[in-house]
Amino acid sequence: MSNYSKTTNFASKDALASGNPLKTIKGTEFNVEFDALQVASATKANIAAPTFTGVPAAPTANAGTNTTQIATTAFANAAATAASAAAMPKSGGAFTGAVTTNSTFDGRDVAADGILATNAMPKSGGAFSGAVTTNSTFDGVDIATRDGVLTSTTATAAAAMPKSGGAFSGALTTNSTFDGRNVSLDGAKLDKAAIPLITGTSVTAVNAGYHVVSAGGITVTLPANPSAGNYVIIKDGTGVAADTTFTVARNGSKIASLASDLVFDKNFAEIVMTYVNSTIGWSV
Repeated sequence: MSNYSKTTNFASKDALASGNPLKTIKGTEFNVEFDALQVASATKANIAAPTFTGVPAAPTANAGTNTTQIATTAFANAAATAASAAAMPKSGGAFTGAVTTNSTFDGRDVAADGILATNAMPKSGGAFSGAVTTNSTFDGVDIATRDGVLTSTTATAAAAMPKSGGAFSGALTTNSTFDGRNVSLDGAKLDKAAIPLITGTSVTAVNAGYHVVSAGGITVTLPANPSAGNYVIIKDGTGVAADTTFTVARNGSKIASLASDLVFDKNFAEIVMTYVNSTIGWSV
């Protein structure tokens, strides 16, 4: 955008003496002036719907101005910043005052249902302060109709054996098995029973194990790191131990106070080996 600057001082010609050739206005002087006027006019913006080029500047209005004055980018940015600071971000936050609405929150008409968020049960759970009723289900279970009312159920959670185990306070009967064993038929007490196991190959015994050996030349190894009171029963099941012996290996503990293995050579003999202590080891 160009500004017009006068090139010829026409007023100075008036002071010149008559006959001075400079007193005359020349056509070239008019051309220079009009050309300068034309350039200046062509590069000025129109008053009506002007189109600016470059980076035009204007004074910035005070915050809150609401007139037909031009709004600069500085004014617009300040207004947007102020509006953003006063708005609730999409990521959420805390309101500083009461919130009212003529619509809903997540489809819920809070004004109509009258339930305060502070009186609701959080999703993370908690304790109800009163009775709970429902016309639907909990986790798919209709408590109102299933097996009658809960309070009339004879077996309560407090009277049941927890999965983690515990001690029964009375006699226990069953028409099934414990770990595949029918206790009612075999008649043996669980804490005393030693079930015979026909043993024809070398084996490491466990506490309360009962091995009926059916082959010579094998080794029955006693339990490692036994505790006082642990026992193992060993029997010659075929009656040929005198001719074809088998070995009872001590596995680090003494046998009858001796640091040596036991050679079983008695036909049809049966021994009960009970661990006493580190000095005696397994008593026979």
